[in-house]
Amino acid sequence: PQGTVASNTLIAVYFYAAIPQPPKPRDLVVTPASGPYAPLQEILLEWPGYAQCPSGFALESYTLQVVGGTILDGEGATVLQPEQTAVNIALGEGASFTASYLVKCGTLSSPLSAEISLEITTPVEPAPDVPAVD
Repeated sequence: PQGTVASNTLIAVYFYAAIPQPPKPRDLVVTPASGPYAPLQEILLEWPGYAQCPSGFALESYTLQVVGGTILDGEGATVLQPEQTAVNIALGEGASFTASYLVKCGTLSSPLSAEISLEITTPVEPAPDVPAVD
């Protein structure tokens, strides 16, 4: 805009910048930390509390993406309150389990965390002792 402004007039000027995307969240941690993992075994998935939401965008929730297992807490909910930073999981009966998560800061979403992947193996039953044939 152009024009004449009277002396001692207050003029408000606003500068806008792009709102940054929340950074990628830290990695998930699984307990027990090492396998072998069996079908239907229960594990614990944990993640650190997120404190990187841009100014003016409060932490709203965590959204889990789970394949090859079932969330046991909260009736299987995949969108979790900001206070919840762990869930119990029952592994599926397939060959693998994968999980990742993202963070919601107000109307903004972070990129997905790094994906964790676990191999699920069916325990081998030991062969019964068979008496030797003479």
